[in-house]
Amino acid sequence: MCSFQGLANLLKTLEDNLKKRFADSDTGVINATSIVDLGMWPVKERMKAFGEKEVGFIVKHCEESLVSAGMDVDSVQLEWTLSKKDLYSDNDPEEIKNLSWREINWKWRYPYENVLAVIDLLLCLPSSSTECKRGFSPMENIKTNV
Repeated sequence: MCSFQGLANLLKTLEDNLKKRFADSDTGVINATSIVDLGMWPVKERMKAFGEKEVGFIVKHCEESLVSAGMDVDSVQLEWTLSKKDLYSDNDPEEIKNLSWREINWKWRYPYENVLAVIDLLLCLPSSSTECKRGFSPMENIKTNV
């Protein structure tokens, strides 16, 4: 039979190990990916502050990788603001919801190459770990059968 103190120590150790295991999990990155969902973009009156915090967070979080890829990280925030202005001046808010990032990249790649590279980075992030699990499943089957 397990004592109360032994159970408390076990739970504390489990909690500490889980915290260590998921210490690098950052919900900030997950929250920042919301800016790539064009269907959730606000009406024109609320677009000014939209995504400013998220873009700043991603640039700071990925700065080393972005710089090593040759991006001008100091231009990203300004490009974000100007690209929103252009999108809203050229399109009705309902039209924006029907655009794709491929179309936006094609039309505005040159003036906004840095911010669009950040958007492309966000679009490459997996939305779940399903693909990883699918990859491990065949490996487990092979290991089990061998």
